[in-house]
Amino acid sequence: MNIQRMARQFAASATSQAILWLQQLLLPPIFIHLYGVSSYADWLALSASVAYLSTLQFGMQTYVNNELTMRYGRGEMEQYEVMQSTALRMLLGIAVVASLLLCCVFFLPLQAWLGLSMSQRAVAVAVFFLGLQVIANLPLNYFAGTFMVFGRAHRGTMWQNILRTMMIAVAVGMALFRASFPAIAIAQFAMVLVYSVFLLADLRRLAPDIFPTLRYWDRGMARAILGPSGNFFLLYTCNFLVYQLPILLLRRMLGPLDVVIFSVMRSIFSMVRQSLAVFTTSLGPEVTNLFGKREWKSLGNIYALSEKILFAIIPTLNFTTLLLSPVLLVVWLSKPNLYSLTTYALMTMCSCVISVKDHKMIFQIATNHHREMARSAFVSYVVMIAASFYFIPRYRLAGFLLLWFVTELVQTIYILSLNTRLLEAHGPVDRWPVVKMLVLVPLAAVAAIEIAQHDHALGYVTQGGIALAFGLVLFGVSAWLFQLRDVVERFQHRRAREQAALAN
Repeated sequence: MNIQRMARQFAASATSQAILWLQQLLLPPIFIHLYGVSSYADWLALSASVAYLSTLQFGMQTYVNNELTMRYGRGEMEQYEVMQSTALRMLLGIAVVASLLLCCVFFLPLQAWLGLSMSQRAVAVAVFFLGLQVIANLPLNYFAGTFMVFGRAHRGTMWQNILRTMMIAVAVGMALFRASFPAIAIAQFAMVLVYSVFLLADLRRLAPDIFPTLRYWDRGMARAILGPSGNFFLLYTCNFLVYQLPILLLRRMLGPLDVVIFSVMRSIFSMVRQSLAVFTTSLGPEVTNLFGKREWKSLGNIYALSEKILFAIIPTLNFTTLLLSPVLLVVWLSKPNLYSLTTYALMTMCSCVISVKDHKMIFQIATNHHREMARSAFVSYVVMIAASFYFIPRYRLAGFLLLWFVTELVQTIYILSLNTRLLEAHGPVDRWPVVKMLVLVPLAAVAAIEIAQHDHALGYVTQGGIALAFGLVLFGVSAWLFQLRDVVERFQHRRAREQAALAN
């Protein structure tokens, strides 16, 4: 377990999450102020309509980069080169075909399908260039992932951070001049092209011996890639089903106001999960390396220690955010009418479960043991979307959130069993942290909801103070319950040993 390498990836992931926070904090108030609630809902629908294109990589990026990292670590360079080149040919072929098929948007009644207030031509142009952005990222994300192969995953993450920053700058800058949505989409695509040149130049400079090439093609390797990659494809499809498709459904069934309420609420709690994901994603490359080298003891240690750290933090951040949400809506958007305790409490429970699931998923994804997880997730989300056609019209947004919570809970329980199966073959897995979490979260929910029901009449400063005080108390309880002090001491001892070894 390389603490320094994990620390660099942690810093890169933290920067990535800070940029996402910036995007989530800047874009909603700017777009709502300059374009209005209804037009902002249109922009959300346009972005959601092309999100599914990201699944066209069929999961190859994640699967292949994991495999290449493990092959490179074992010195299997001949197979490495064939797999790398074959995968790149496939990705570029998919990108070309998808770009040609995307031209169909100019002949489809998208404006009527999406229920937008824009003209048909404006919708088509915006969707076309937003789609080209997504398609261009298919090979570009693959290139960024190549940095993980030679132990510099953090650098690939930083390149992705640069692209996100460019996208935010373009969107904000053009919105301030009240540019049309098609113009914003075109400008962002131009930035993607500029970014690709610098990314490839940096990769070639640092690793010329493994720079992606198109020299090799192996039909058998292509089939071998598509099999397990198909399961990653299901996972990417799940992202569309749970994060983008609901926006389209809410837009059609309930209207633009509910879309904005859902989007803003989800953005608030996404920032919580993204802060937790900083730690989780920093584990991914190290888990892949340890699994590839078959260092089972270190892998088990990472699982146990990281679980306790995250379980101590997840309830604290989520329930503090629940109590702070009314204040955030006033300070951030000046829209207190977007708050409802029922929907925000349900979103808090969803966020807690998803945060736990994200940590468990990384051990299946980083080791390419994702088949069962991907299939079960896809089926459960399809069922959730089908049930939404009943729940949303009858129970509105709260009905969808309850349905989402149940779906995530079922998935998390199943992934926990997959984790146990993966790790128990090489050592025992402690189940007590999960049991403690199952007790702590409902109790924290009851306490937070009780406080929220009684402090709504107080001033926003007082509400903020109560929320922070509750968060500190809950963190103290969580830190004691999950023995956080012992975990920190173990990491400190490990780091001291590594530094002593380097000094010698």
